[in-house]
Amino acid sequence: MGAALPGLLLSLALMACGAMGVPGLPATPSAATTPASSLSGVPGRIAYVSEDYRLTIMDAGGRAWQPAPGASAYQTYQTWPVWSPLGDAVAFSVFSNDAFTPGGAIQVVQADRRQVGSARLLFQDAPGAGPALGLAAPHYLQWSPDGAKIAFLAAGGDALSLYVASRAGGEGPRLVAQGAPLSFAWSPDSQSLLVHRGSELLRADLSGSQRVMTLEARSQDYRAPSWSPEAQSIAYLASTRGGNRLTISRQDGSGRLPLAPVTGMAAFLWSPDGRRLALGQSLEARDPLMQAIEVLEVATGRSTPVFRGPAIAFFWSPDGRKLAYVTASNPSALQWRTLDLESGADISLAEFLPSGEELTLLASFDLHAASHTPWSADGRWLLFAGSLVQQGDAPALDIPADGVYILDVTGQEPPRRVARGLLAAWSPEANS
Repeated sequence: MGAALPGLLLSLALMACGAMGVPGLPATPSAATTPASSLSGVPGRIAYVSEDYRLTIMDAGGRAWQPAPGASAYQTYQTWPVWSPLGDAVAFSVFSNDAFTPGGAIQVVQADRRQVGSARLLFQDAPGAGPALGLAAPHYLQWSPDGAKIAFLAAGGDALSLYVASRAGGEGPRLVAQGAPLSFAWSPDSQSLLVHRGSELLRADLSGSQRVMTLEARSQDYRAPSWSPEAQSIAYLASTRGGNRLTISRQDGSGRLPLAPVTGMAAFLWSPDGRRLALGQSLEARDPLMQAIEVLEVATGRSTPVFRGPAIAFFWSPDGRKLAYVTASNPSALQWRTLDLESGADISLAEFLPSGEELTLLASFDLHAASHTPWSADGRWLLFAGSLVQQGDAPALDIPADGVYILDVTGQEPPRRVARGLLAAWSPEANS
């Protein structure tokens, strides 16, 4: 059995470039409710994609239900659920597996089974548009912090298109930008988007006439820019004569402060309190894996190295005291770990093989952190989809995903499988 780590990393690199599809889709999705395990003692709910690509919502009692899809030309499969900030709705993609008529759509459904009707169509791809990120990843969706709008990436010719749609409907989605590569971040007040297009950094003001301005900071060596939680600062890479620098500035690009030099590709995330930035670097050009992670104090620029790679992804805990990260475990598996930034305790939680969707999420974690954090709202649990690997096993990469798991970050409970599925997302509430 034992596939080598380079094969897994090659898969990761291909996924990061949007070049990998997901084979073996079922011919027709089942209408039956997927059996689920209990979420007793776990905050919130989970929306997940079942093995036959049906959106399923599970509550704390383990009750699982599948919303009825809305009308669209493409409604065979449902995938990539994203919770609204208040937890009252879920947006998701639908797509067709017909190679002759590819396409997808975006729908929104109420998340309360007592009030839900059919999902409402928000956007539909043009015929033949194809997926944005891969066969089973038709779009990338992110709610605005106030829950009134959804920004999303969709395929558009030879590039990606960034749209903003109103949750309430009415006028159709507004086109904000086009290009490739393309990523974005919402402002905390939901009025603006930072847009990274190619090497350009743009700011799109969504009020009134929707102005788009350039912030005169160029670099191709990162994916997603980042807005600080208090809304006063933004973070991005800026190319200088001395190389790339992780830089913060005001919203309009003024008052620039270089925080740290960057070698190779970079990814970075603000801490929940906005006082620190976690920075990962590949240390080599175009390497999709991070070889070093550090935490930077924004006020002083002080840097604390916290990990030497390879690492694939990292995510701040809700209280900002820990980082959850994914690294190579053995020659053929990955590992979830948590690092306590105060005590230095570094704990291994589980070895696993990710599902194809989970791998897509991890490969672009700096973008997905805003829409699919693995942390539960109380900071006690991590969520992922894939297959657990027991120590000493030599798993093959072609085995099917085993399910949706939650991990107790305190180590008091073993990994718990809560459903059979390919991808999952926490609801935002902190209490059951």
